[in-house]
Amino acid sequence: KRGTHAAVVNAGLWREYLRSYYAATSYVDEQLGRVLAALESGPNSADTIVIFASDNGYNAGEKDMWAKFALWEQTNRVVFSIGVPGVPPRMIHSPVGLIDLYPTLLTLCGLPTPREQTLDGVDLTPLIRGTRSERGRPVLSTWGEGNHSIRDARFRYLRYRNGDEEFYDHATDPYEWHNRAQDPACGPAKRELARWLPQADAPEIEPARPWD
Repeated sequence: KRGTHAAVVNAGLWREYLRSYYAATSYVDEQLGRVLAALESGPNSADTIVIFASDNGYNAGEKDMWAKFALWEQTNRVVFSIGVPGVPPRMIHSPVGLIDLYPTLLTLCGLPTPREQTLDGVDLTPLIRGTRSERGRPVLSTWGEGNHSIRDARFRYLRYRNGDEEFYDHATDPYEWHNRAQDPACGPAKRELARWLPQADAPEIEPARPWD
């Protein structure tokens, strides 16, 4: 919780906090290795698709932020891997979304797409098999009603419910320190990403009270 993070920092315990965070990461990495080793030595490795995905990222002091409630690269990026038997591993540099997982699995497993629903995700099978290098459209991230981030291979554009904007060029500013939303040179790219903003927002979900 935000209050807990602030208390840790105010108490001067941020170094211990980071040490614990990295230790937890190392522990999970070790357990993942054990699971994969067991799969590879078992009878099902040749017909098992392995997916590894994490929760959204975390600001651990960057931008004076100690939480994961933001729309920047650090807090939107996730660990995401899809291992398919018989397909050589490759790194995909195009931004993709976890929402792409369902349509991708349908194709990889030979299952039909739903007839009654429209899928917002993109089938990543061509990227996995190396026949395409781009997702085909930018990735949308949302935090709260009216707050959105659009990311393509080079740029990130943020627009907040109050109209504030941020725009970052990852070719020159990978850590998003310089907001260029008002830079006329970025106007064409900003307008292109703005086309992908949602036309309507779902109402914000009220958090449940402990006694409900």
